[in-house]
Amino acid sequence: DQWEIVRSVDPRPQPPATTTLWAEGAELMAGGKLKLPAGITVVFADYGASQELQRDFHTSPRLPEYRYGVYYHVAYWVRGPHLVQGVAPERIVGVFKQLEDRGDTHYAIVNVSNVREHVLGAHTFIRTAVHGAQRPLAQTLDEFAPAATRPFMGAFHAALIRRPDGVWLQDGDCVEVSNVFLRQKQPAERAAAVRKILDPDAMEAAALHLEQIATAGDLAAVPERWRSWTRDYFIVQGNYLAALYRMVAAMARDQPAEAARHLERSLAIRAPLATGQWAGWYVGDKKANWPRALERLRAVATEAKTK
Repeated sequence: DQWEIVRSVDPRPQPPATTTLWAEGAELMAGGKLKLPAGITVVFADYGASQELQRDFHTSPRLPEYRYGVYYHVAYWVRGPHLVQGVAPERIVGVFKQLEDRGDTHYAIVNVSNVREHVLGAHTFIRTAVHGAQRPLAQTLDEFAPAATRPFMGAFHAALIRRPDGVWLQDGDCVEVSNVFLRQKQPAERAAAVRKILDPDAMEAAALHLEQIATAGDLAAVPERWRSWTRDYFIVQGNYLAALYRMVAAMARDQPAEAARHLERSLAIRAPLATGQWAGWYVGDKKANWPRALERLRAVATEAKTK
């Protein structure tokens, strides 16, 4: 019906049109239940929480009456990287290799969300789309930042936790876990609900690795122009995410006061990221809304202490 409306007002023989297979579209396509008019560009999407292509990309036959492309998240709300960068450049190149192997190269679009935190992912996506996945990744990264920044980048991505379902536990996932904890009606259910999602020991081990990013390279060796960016993008963001990891680990042990302490630390860690030209950067954030979560956690901790 949509295509008929387009054709009724667009006199061109083949008006350019896309359909993005995300959420229910991807499920319908994977199940063979979605039929599209000839000439449409079929756009496969990643699963935003894992940044990996979905089942429909792997199972759908490629037909000559369509062209194919990709819609990709270097940022994602809710379960994914949101206010902390998180998609390793190698993963982006790997997705493009899969696309190129199937000839799905007609169209590419990237979801950047909060631009400041995701400039590296956006750069990697765009340059790989232009030059192809066979281009050396080092060349793409060299166009963006000096090589001295890469030990910090590698340490950051190596420290991220990955669940068995392929989802990388990032700051958006920490929001979701904290909401799961705070939604439970009975105190005994809180920790159990969180433990279904994550292993607190693994989270604390990953937090330690994130806290060690500062020692992964030599910040003094980074050219001055890029030094503050490297510190903010990898070291500060790494410590910020480490505090969130420790927060959810405390939730898994039903330690609301300890969780509140780590969340308070995380807000202090990120505070320098909202100064100078970035003053007020987090004002109005009603998605993660960590200050509100801190209030709720403190209330839970106070209630637990009085019982």
